[in-house]
Amino acid sequence: PFDNIGDYGETPVNGSMVRTPGELIATLLALGPTRAVFFKETTDRRHPAVLASVPFLTGVTHTFLIRHPAEIAASYYAIRPGMKIYEIGLATLYELYQAVLAVSGHPPAVIDSADLTANPAGIMAAYCDVVGIPFREQALSWHPGPRAEWSRSARWHAAVERTSTFTQVASS
Repeated sequence: PFDNIGDYGETPVNGSMVRTPGELIATLLALGPTRAVFFKETTDRRHPAVLASVPFLTGVTHTFLIRHPAEIAASYYAIRPGMKIYEIGLATLYELYQAVLAVSGHPPAVIDSADLTANPAGIMAAYCDVVGIPFREQALSWHPGPRAEWSRSARWHAAVERTSTFTQVASS
């Protein structure tokens, strides 16, 4: 959603359009006490409002899904051949990880994608235990196809739209 604001000037959240990072942070924090809130963000862009918001850094459960840098670069390059190395987001990822660690005093959850694809049930059960949510075996599979929330960035999700479970993607 932060990238949507940067790219399109707005993002839908809970049936309303949010137009600024500060408004997005406030909306997400307000929703948290009423329901489970999950969103995915990439780190190819730095989000200063996130780094500056102690309530957001401490008031949500941050999870870092990591991949080998060569896999990130190959995946990104396939979509944007003119990419710059900083766009794979490792420096931004590290900065965000350090910010969460600094304000919370404990390391956020980290999942290595290679571990996840090798052992989806084991890794997800352990993750759910660490973050205090119930593990649901049925969440390990889904119906292939596009998702409405991916419509603006469909080109980034073409491969996952063809899957129905966690899979290892061959490196090129």
